Amino acid sequence: MSMETEPKIEKTETREVMKVPEIEIESEKGLFLLSVLLKGYSSEWGSQDKKCALVKEVEEYFKQNPLDAESVDYLKSIGALEHDGIDEESLFVLSAMYGHPEREPEDLEKYKEIDKARAEELKNGLFGIFDRLDGKLASTKLAKDYERAVKKDIKIREKKLPETRKLIQGVIDFLRPSPETTKLEKISFVPTDLLWRQESGRGNNFGGEFVISENAKIQDTNPHEFMHPIINPITEKLREKITEEQMQKIVKMSPEMLKGKTSYGEHWYSLLNESLIRTYVDYFSRGENPDFESFANRIAKVIKNETDWQEKSKNFDTTTAANMEALGIHSFVDYKRKEKEYFETFQKSELAERVYTFYEKYAEAIQAGPNLNFEDYLQQNYEELVK
Repeated sequence: MSMETEPKIEKTETREVMKVPEIEIESEKGLFLLSVLLKGYSSEWGSQDKKCALVKEVEEYFKQNPLDAESVDYLKSIGALEHDGIDEESLFVLSAMYGHPEREPEDLEKYKEIDKARAEELKNGLFGIFDRLDGKLASTKLAKDYERAVKKDIKIREKKLPETRKLIQGVIDFLRPSPETTKLEKISFVPTDLLWRQESGRGNNFGGEFVISENAKIQDTNPHEFMHPIINPITEKLREKITEEQMQKIVKMSPEMLKGKTSYGEHWYSLLNESLIRTYVDYFSRGENPDFESFANRIAKVIKNETDWQEKSKNFDTTTAANMEALGIHSFVDYKRKEKEYFETFQKSELAERVYTFYEKYAEAIQAGPNLNFEDYLQQNYEELVK
């Protein structure tokens, strides 16, 4: 999509660029206990991979040891796993504080509208459950297998650290974030949560620390989560400028795939952040456009025939599987016949197309202006995305 208006490039003073943060890989007992708790509360939560030993062990454990009434009452009282209740992300924030009194739940008040008093109440209730659950699991085979999985995962991540630093440096070199806006001093990668949905990632700010939970197998090729603590505070500054009409335009241009997720819904801020990050990671950094041709080529690299289809379709995430079913796609032949329709219905994003062009113009601008950064460029030219 072309944008004929020339971008504004105001003269900017020399700006300091943030350095690559300290990177740590550490186990998080609270996040493991949260996943065990939610799996015990609902076996339909999280990963449904029956080949995974931990998934099977947790399910078997709760068949023999049902979740106690106090834990069930707590989760019911906060509407856990319900649309209007305390969502998974909020529980993730609280759980990452278990054993870490230095971490403050800033994101809960800022983005979830949970004030400090309520957050403290939720935390105390949750930590009481964790203490009891941890005691019960201490000598079980499940706990020992979890520790083995953690050690294996840490080794994988340590081996990938050079590539991880390289990816992070690439993002910093492109966006040139200011340390005044992006107050990030440390990134903590936690072990792969095998009980959770493996295609998803999540991360949260705790002061200058950003805690990332995602599958170790994708960490080295996808800087998605790391980009959030850079992009989010930059777009946060648009709240003072953006109009209601422009907010609605962002929602309208976003793909149904994103709006259909309860964590994004029709919230312009979340949708804009996701589009800026996904467009960079999935397309711009690879030199690919977010159009049908690129989409079709990417699929063609991994699914070439019916055998590939049958194998890959077993691991479709819930959303993809539902979308395929909605269009009556049950085979490779069905897919090839309806590939364009699938893209237009679920994948096409006018916002991503605009972001891609926006990045192209920004890349040209920083070649001419070595002191320009993405924050300045977005503040000056954001209307190009929403006109």
